[in-house]
Amino acid sequence: MVIIRDIKGQEIKTMKASSKSKVRCVAFSMDGKYLSCGYENGNITIFEVDKDYAVIKTLKHDNQVVSLKWHHQFPLLLSTSADNSAIIWTEE
Repeated sequence: MVIIRDIKGQEIKTMKASSKSKVRCVAFSMDGKYLSCGYENGNITIFEVDKDYAVIKTLKHDNQVVSLKWHHQFPLLLSTSADNSAIIWTEE
């Protein structure tokens, strides 16, 4: 589960994923439309922020996700993992 809070700590939105693993990292797309979450089990879930439970994609590494970074101009997501891999994911 990912909870988005404002600066005062008030809950704004809760997003639930099927993964029961701990969240290791998160990244918003530059337009704020998507939120990607990387988990200890290697899964990456991409949420559509305006929807209550909109999982766009679930991606997978072989080990825990270490970092996520959206491209500033294109819908590309870079993820790195403890399995020593870096993957650039596209919309396809």
